[in-house]
Amino acid sequence: MRLVTALCVAALALAMLIHVALAQGIVVVVLNLLNGQYWGVTHIYQGVIYGGGNVGFLTNQWPKYYNPLVAGQYWLLSNTSSSQPVLELTMNVNSTGVMFWEGYYNGGVFSITLIGTYTNGSSYPADGFMVYLFLQPTSWSISPGFNYSPIPYVTNGMYYPSRVSGTFMFPQSTGEYIVVQWDPYWQFGYNTSGVTGQWNVILVSNPSGSNPSYYPHPSPNVGPPYAGWDGIGTGAFKPRPGSLILMTITYNPQVNVLSGVVVDLSNISEVSSFSINCNAYYTPQSSGKSLGDVRAVSGSAYANWALLYVDMSSALQPATILTVTETTTTTVTSVVASTTVYPTTTVTTTMPLTVTVTTTMPLTTTITTTATSIVATQGLVTIITTKTVSGPLPSLLQTNVILLTTAVILLAVVALTLRRVV
Repeated sequence: MRLVTALCVAALALAMLIHVALAQGIVVVVLNLLNGQYWGVTHIYQGVIYGGGNVGFLTNQWPKYYNPLVAGQYWLLSNTSSSQPVLELTMNVNSTGVMFWEGYYNGGVFSITLIGTYTNGSSYPADGFMVYLFLQPTSWSISPGFNYSPIPYVTNGMYYPSRVSGTFMFPQSTGEYIVVQWDPYWQFGYNTSGVTGQWNVILVSNPSGSNPSYYPHPSPNVGPPYAGWDGIGTGAFKPRPGSLILMTITYNPQVNVLSGVVVDLSNISEVSSFSINCNAYYTPQSSGKSLGDVRAVSGSAYANWALLYVDMSSALQPATILTVTETTTTTVTSVVASTTVYPTTTVTTTMPLTVTVTTTMPLTTTITTTATSIVATQGLVTIITTKTVSGPLPSLLQTNVILLTTAVILLAVVALTLRRVV
């Protein structure tokens, strides 16, 4: 029990440190069971049992909350004694469990972080945790009437749109949304040509709620008949029952890049991550209301995935390209020999410019241009030039390095602490 408690405290500290490392100023805690029993936003649950084809049957058996008085029933399945509460999302094969909540997207860098676990499953646990980004439903909402009740959705067929995924649930939404899944079954339970990691990413369009389309199609890395990016990323691990798993998904609209990282907090060497550029496939969303969604799924291979912590975070404001304006003023006094009746002004330039002439002596000519100009005149001449300098945005690689370095440093401290606890 002391071991689980120490891991939970360390996990919460690491989640907060990640937000500091990524300079995310707004953090909304959706669920925190690590040091209490806290729900920070209005939310609803949906549980689905796969019924074959594109059919799913709703159930209220999950998601299921285990409070401290009964949490021992959940942890006992991994031969662990603990009263740590959990929100169990899935309980058996061919199922999915979802927690939806209403949030707000400000147009900046955006992320969802979760800490989860499982205590029972198949020899190769599947199909992990999922995050849906930018859901914008019109035919359903985050309200009591939709809690464990029907919303317009479609489940995926077997082995589609991804070859390894478990039971997906694709709800109605006016705009295209992003599905991100970490599935530890990849690399251990199944592998195929073009697969490098454990992540699935699918773009979904389902405005009617009954006829979804999946993109990119065919899959860029495994080809037809599949859609989306299947089994991408680097690094892979098979979590053990009772391990705490930290997962963060980040979307940067300024460069249209999606990335994710997952770490087994019981063994800091077990890390899996991915990064993709969505420019050719996805248009960044504008600011506004956007539902958050964290879920777990299982198929013929399974695990009783559960949540202990969820938050969503964003930058204080969208990142912008640095612009510096430099102004240079030059005064030129010259006498031009001319037989022309005074005053005389001659201007030669390689591009259009604006010339203002004041006839009061001495003659003054003001020229504003960004090109090189040749000026011949009598009097005072003021030339104003403007130069723009663009500063590069932090690269995704830099962000991931910061994130992983931070995780390794803190988890090393956690490992030393756990030795003392044990």
